[in-house]
Amino acid sequence: MSGSLLTWIAVLAIPPQTVATAPNELARAIEVAREQAQKGDAATAAKTIEAALVVAGTTAGEPNEGAAAADRPTPTDFAMAYRIHAACSERIPGHDAIAERSYRAALRHYDQVNDDLKFDIDKSYAVFLRSRERAARALTYARRAWKATKRGTDVCAQSLLAVASCLTDLGRDAEVIRLLEAEFVPREDSYSVPARVYLFFALALAHLESEEQEAAAARASRAFQLAVNLQDAGLANLASQRYATIMLGCGQPSNAVTLLRHAYATQSPSAPTTQRIQTAVNLGRSLQELASRQVDAQSKEEGDDAPDQKLLIEAAQYFREAIDLAEASSSKGDFETAWSHYRLAMCLRQLGELREAEKHIQKASVVLLRLSRAERKLPELHGQHQRALRTSRVFHAHASLLLDLPGSVDEAKVFEFVESATSSLDLQSLDLARFDRVRESAQKFEQRHPNTSVRDRWAEANTRMLRATRRLFAADHERDDETEKTAEELERAFDDLRLVEDELGAPTSPPMRVHLSQCMATLSGGEAMLQFVLDVERPFAMVVTQDTCKLLRLEANAKSFEARARDVIAAIAPRDPSVGTGPNERGKPARRATGRPARKVPDALADIAATLMPAEVRNALSGIRSVYIVGTAETAGFPYEILPWGEQGRWIDHGPAVVHLSSASLLTRLRDREDLEPRSRAVLAGCPRIGAAEPESSRTLHWRKLDELPKTHEELERVRRTLDAFRDFSLVPSACVRLEGADATEQRFFDALEDARFVHVASHGLTTNVGKRAFGGIVFSMSTGTDPEDDGFVSIRELFTNRWRGKLRGTEMVVLSACETATNRAYRPENSATLPLGFLFAGCRCVVGTMWKVQDDTTAAFMARFYEELARDGGLDRSGALHRTKQWAAKTYPQTRHWAPFAMFGSGRETR
Repeated sequence: MSGSLLTWIAVLAIPPQTVATAPNELARAIEVAREQAQKGDAATAAKTIEAALVVAGTTAGEPNEGAAAADRPTPTDFAMAYRIHAACSERIPGHDAIAERSYRAALRHYDQVNDDLKFDIDKSYAVFLRSRERAARALTYARRAWKATKRGTDVCAQSLLAVASCLTDLGRDAEVIRLLEAEFVPREDSYSVPARVYLFFALALAHLESEEQEAAAARASRAFQLAVNLQDAGLANLASQRYATIMLGCGQPSNAVTLLRHAYATQSPSAPTTQRIQTAVNLGRSLQELASRQVDAQSKEEGDDAPDQKLLIEAAQYFREAIDLAEASSSKGDFETAWSHYRLAMCLRQLGELREAEKHIQKASVVLLRLSRAERKLPELHGQHQRALRTSRVFHAHASLLLDLPGSVDEAKVFEFVESATSSLDLQSLDLARFDRVRESAQKFEQRHPNTSVRDRWAEANTRMLRATRRLFAADHERDDETEKTAEELERAFDDLRLVEDELGAPTSPPMRVHLSQCMATLSGGEAMLQFVLDVERPFAMVVTQDTCKLLRLEANAKSFEARARDVIAAIAPRDPSVGTGPNERGKPARRATGRPARKVPDALADIAATLMPAEVRNALSGIRSVYIVGTAETAGFPYEILPWGEQGRWIDHGPAVVHLSSASLLTRLRDREDLEPRSRAVLAGCPRIGAAEPESSRTLHWRKLDELPKTHEELERVRRTLDAFRDFSLVPSACVRLEGADATEQRFFDALEDARFVHVASHGLTTNVGKRAFGGIVFSMSTGTDPEDDGFVSIRELFTNRWRGKLRGTEMVVLSACETATNRAYRPENSATLPLGFLFAGCRCVVGTMWKVQDDTTAAFMARFYEELARDGGLDRSGALHRTKQWAAKTYPQTRHWAPFAMFGSGRETR
């Protein structure tokens, strides 16, 4: 809900005079600055306020006590000055941090100003925060502004819409529906028609996101009729576009095209350029979608898969118009222009104009590469989901198009775009190579940033975030009011962390992508890298070895693979206590995802194998012992070993060992770490004492619902005995540190990692999601101390902080023997913030985790066997050891769920 809706919410960018003030210098400067801002000169207005604040005695918002009483600014003067300064600063590029500080300064006087100014500060700050993708923090102020309004007024409608918009951004669509059904629908007649239009569209969007298409269509239809009956051309045009967007989401592109053609024809020539661009893009997109759906219908009935040429030509015309409008304005190199080039390229490709299509996809790629190389900040771990996915799709489409161009295929260029697509996903801001190079400890970081108050704010926000995370894990999965409040607190704490870390300044350059030649040089004999590109019109697989790069077309598509993969995982992975065979599972009970009956699993597996692993791909992997599979939004984390391997049998028996990677570049960086001085000991931790210490009420972990794990003691003992038995091998750790029960606290574990070569953790693993973000971690025993960082829980978020940066440099392998330690329950699959990547970020070279719940007794036996296999060759071939262990487990425990969830991430073997 952006664009004109956001503009409608923020109707007053510069506040009016809400109260008469004394004629002091600051009050006079406020009036001058307001006039300057209304004329469009935000920079001058900001300087006017800054100069007046200096004259007033301070820029901290406290009045100069030495001034005469008549000339002394009031709290209202200061609040108004900072509010206007914030509004001006947010209009100036690069001044977001200054605007943030001014809003906070205005809030310091909040309790001393009148209700009108309170409302204005809350509403404006909420709009500012939401426009900067900080919806959780924005929600707090939007709610406060809404509660201060009188029901049934347009001001109330604007505030209610702001609350709904924040909830939508956080993925809490069910709450949007409940809110608007309770607060808006029963009293809709008391609002003006424009307010009703906007609120009904907000409700329709929430229904659409909740996959309630019938309700979404009904609410959107109601909004559209209200707008048309008002006979306001501007509102009717906007309503046509919004209605069309809902229709497109409901799978009705023909209706969307009709609406958008009307909107396009009735659009005023004086309409803002951005609005005209959006109308053209939406119309082109709807025509393109309609052409594709007609292909689907024809291919089923007649076997004719040729798209409607007229529709595609018309769509291309509108995309060209959008590009021309953008290039004539100041948005020539922005993301939306690049997306228009991509859409045009796809139309031209379907029309058979491959060379022309390549020109436009090239323009899109150039813009996106430049945008993705912009300096990023470390806290931006979750990124913009839709933008990241779109960027990835453009690069994949470029790579796929290169395969269709006449002449020889440039394999290096195809590899470059596939790797760019992988790096464009949410964790593109994490440059592991740079972190390796800097080698900056947390102590050095603090020395570089001695601002105690900022560091204290960071610690406080981090502690709040961890407390909220634990409360969510303790709650049942049905969301009640208390868990919703907890989720909000978690989001706010995360936003505060992001803000403080921005102030601390932990910049990182974007990932340094490797070239094809570097990737080949990284692979050793018997290794290959495999990546599937499914989110394009003509999918393909890329197989890279030491000597070759093969590009092989596939008969697959992203949607069909995701649907079948979901069915398979739902059928074989225990997501509910009733699915398990024992009382002790290493994770919190969670609901089972919907899936088809287990008897259909073999058919689904056969279909997946036929589309992803045809004979050409299997032949390309002939003689390969270990294959690195680079995960994409569709394929990340899939247990490939459960697939058939041609006519020979199962992959687990006849195929290569599998190692998962987030990008090809990652393997190069991990192999570079092999030059580090080897470490000498193993760290074994687990069997946590649930409730070992009785913490303060504010720090309670609420682990009461977690069972003790008696088999973890046996597991650690068997691992220790195995390592002792193979002590004669030079590469087996020479010492072993064991932390169990009450001794297995987070701080002791952290301290023991100093010289760890192997790390093994046997405990509870917890994952959940809040809105669009994933949270999770590993449970340890509670400490009796008061250190907020020794809280009995190592979270995903902690692993990406400076405290852990480089902590595991020199560590070869971390084994996370717990439930769902390699799972990501985030809103979108491309969000790869998982525990394995967190531990790789901290410096280790390899992580073993689990895709779903694992049982206590079978896991103990599995891990003991794994270390026996690992020790046979001195710990060099980690992927081979895991593969042989899975083969043994597949014979010992025939049920797939006992061996398939174990997966390896990072570097599968030592090459030195």
